[in-house]
Amino acid sequence: MSSALETNGKSRPGFADLPEEERRKKIESLTGTFANLDAFRFPEILSLLSEGIGDSSWRVRKAAVEVFLSFPEPSSRDRALGQALRSEDNAGKRNSAIEIFVRLGRKALPEIEKLSRDQDPEVRKFAMEILGEIGGKDVFPLLVSSLSDPDENSRMAAVEALGKIGTETAVAPLIKSLGSSPGVNFLIFQSLKELGVRGACLPVEPLSPRLEDPTLREVALATLGASRNPEALPVLIRKIREGSSRHKEKALLAISELLNSQSELELSPSDLSAGEIIPLLQSPKDQTRLAAIRIISRVRAPEVLETLFPLFVSGSEEEQRLARAGISRLGAESLASLIRRYPKLKEEERSRVLELLGHFDSGGNSAFDAQREKLIRNTLTAPGLGGKEKIEAALAAGRLGLAGMIPELTHLLDEIESELSAAALSALRLLSERNKAKVVQEVLCRLKDGSECVQRNSIILMGEIQAGEALGEVILALKAESPAVREAAAITLAELQAPAAAENLILSLADEDSRVRVAAARALGQLGQENSLEPLLHALRDEDLWARTSVVEALGRIGRGDARVIAALSQELEKGEGPVAEAAVRALAGSGDKNVRPALLQALRAADPEVIVAAVESLTPFREGEVSRELLLHLLSHPAFNVRLRLVQALKELAIRKDPSISRALQERLEVEEDPLVRETVLALLRGSKGEARFPDQLQL
Repeated sequence: MSSALETNGKSRPGFADLPEEERRKKIESLTGTFANLDAFRFPEILSLLSEGIGDSSWRVRKAAVEVFLSFPEPSSRDRALGQALRSEDNAGKRNSAIEIFVRLGRKALPEIEKLSRDQDPEVRKFAMEILGEIGGKDVFPLLVSSLSDPDENSRMAAVEALGKIGTETAVAPLIKSLGSSPGVNFLIFQSLKELGVRGACLPVEPLSPRLEDPTLREVALATLGASRNPEALPVLIRKIREGSSRHKEKALLAISELLNSQSELELSPSDLSAGEIIPLLQSPKDQTRLAAIRIISRVRAPEVLETLFPLFVSGSEEEQRLARAGISRLGAESLASLIRRYPKLKEEERSRVLELLGHFDSGGNSAFDAQREKLIRNTLTAPGLGGKEKIEAALAAGRLGLAGMIPELTHLLDEIESELSAAALSALRLLSERNKAKVVQEVLCRLKDGSECVQRNSIILMGEIQAGEALGEVILALKAESPAVREAAAITLAELQAPAAAENLILSLADEDSRVRVAAARALGQLGQENSLEPLLHALRDEDLWARTSVVEALGRIGRGDARVIAALSQELEKGEGPVAEAAVRALAGSGDKNVRPALLQALRAADPEVIVAAVESLTPFREGEVSRELLLHLLSHPAFNVRLRLVQALKELAIRKDPSISRALQERLEVEEDPLVRETVLALLRGSKGEARFPDQLQL
């Protein structure tokens, strides 16, 4: 190796005297060369690498770290890294050594074990930090043994590492290490809290006395809150009743955290009354208010409902969620009281009660279920009620599976875009899962006599619930007077996958309403009947742009490999009519015909950006030389951002190593590109391509 390590007389400058770029290249030149070097040169190389990881340049240090990781002699490598940890005046060198040890992982444990017993306490501290990053059960004994290190900083590093990677087995050693050092004790509580958050159950008895220490009180409260131990509850409750308002708040947060981890834990008024918590609901801090709601939700007392219900009606989104859970936890008796008070409530409150009722599982309480069902039915049938109440009543009927309400729900299918009819459709969909025959029967009865809106919604529902038994009625609806009903029928026939309806849909290709023609063409495409090809080809003469677009999409589905279809689609692409041409590109690309590629290449020059994007997607990956450099450069600066973006994404697949002008164009584009997504994609391509040596080495990012 005639390498960068060779000397050239006494006049040659030292490594540190070289320019930054030369230092980096000198380090990088060692990559992959170890197998070709004599072992006697390893100390020289190791000395250079040790200097490199302490270089003033981040780029040089990074390069040295990467080469260090591949050094072939572990023992000498690890000793050099250990020495680097002792560089008191070079933080960069120490940090690089720590990074290498961490990345070496378990392979470096023998050396780190020696460093954990080093005479220098700073080195021992670094060893603990490294073990905390490496993790795993192998490092646990070393960390525990360091809990008794005479140096406080080393002990603190071991404590932090155990909090980061330890399991429940670390709890006892950490508690045993509690002593007179305030700093160590604080970190022990922090680490115990982290262990609790990760699932460890913490003992309460040895921790609770520390609540009397002013320097530890807050962290001890947080740790008990994370303890997952119900025995912590009375200790924390006592702290809510004493001390400053700040400590009451911290105790409240701790109780909330404890209850969050103990879903079955309930509070009785004798444990903690609602009156003690309600004042904290006025806190300006969101975290405190939410904690108070979580706690009061676990107290079984009449005043809890009075507190939670207003929050459920008008609180923040998270307050409403917690209040809903709390009210449901109170049980059927509390909800029954809301039903009794229902007539006296405001409209907004009544709709929220119905929402609660629709989500509540009574556990088979027949008396309550009867009360609830009566209220829902009365709401659905009462004239003059606000739409919001009826919406919630309809949704509740569906969620609760109240099949007896199917007739009432079908009478709500009366407005095409109304929220109420949408809620009725949702409820009927849910009810059809268990009572499909009854839903179909009632809906078809309404279909015969209902308004245009009822007919349309009924037809749509038949498709959504896959009511094949209603096929005849749906086919008849293709001849309905209302275009909206005819359109719904075509959509539903596609969802029902009814080949028998193809002839009827073919007739609908000539419907006077363009929306019906669009739906009919799409349905024929989804049904996939070959006898639809000729009528669809004829329908390409449709005067409506969107009808022709749907016809092209349908032909692409059905006519793969058919020469007539390929010719027709190519002709539509040549016309270049926006969405029709875009659909033609995608249909031709999916045809499997090898002869369509020239037409797709021509689409790269279309006026419509969406057509170009479709062509780029269809042609990716580009073949060598099939797209001219001039066209690529033109598209790279296209005014439409989606064209630029999709082209750059496609360039990942393009072999451009022979044409550096593309890389230069990408760099130039990066300087003027304003769209953040395009910039990010260009930058990623340049970086990746540079790594694969596709671009000139001098490329700077």
